[in-house]
Order: sequence, then C-alpha cells, then structure tokens
Amino acid sequence: MIFSRTTISMFAVAIAASSLWVTAPSAFAAGTDQCADAPTPALHIFACTAVIAEGASDSQKVEIAYVNRGLAYFATKNFPNAIADFDHAVALNSRDVGA
Repeated sequence: MIFSRTTISMFAVAIAASSLWVTAPSAFAAGTDQCADAPTPALHIFACTAVIAEGASDSQKVEIAYVNRGLAYFATKNFPNAIADFDHAVALNSRDVGA
C-alpha cells in the first residue's frame, strides 16, 4: 500500500502528539522548573508557553521563558518562531547579554 506525503505527515503528527500527552505527566515532576529542565524540545515549548501565557509577575521569568522556548524552537529547526521568541526576550530586557 502506498501512502501520500500528507497521510504520512498527519500520521507522524498524531504519533508525536500522543507521545507528548503520554510522557508529559511523568516528565513534569513537582518542584522543578519545567521551562528550563524539560527533557525534550517539545516539552520545553509546552512548559515555556505556559509560563509566557500566565504572564508571570516576574518579567525576568518571562524573558527566560522566551529564551528557553526560542532555543527549543531552534533545536527543532523552527527558525521563524525561534527568532520571534528571541526578539520578545530582547524587547523585555535589551540590556541582558543572554537574551
């Protein structure tokens, strides 16, 4: 049986999403900074997006979340999102060399 690229891509996305759902609870142990310490780029993106979405009162924490998520996007070769996150981090603190 021959499958189209679209079918294979949709199947790969479904497998990746299901594995993220299964591993996420066990990967996120209590008391750790999931945005910084996630074991995979996908989990970094998930955890850092949560930190950014909640708009932590500590702007440095949000800045770090943007940098960490940008690094995860970079690791997955999602360069447009990586650049956007790095730009957000710089906008939050243009004096931070790490951003």
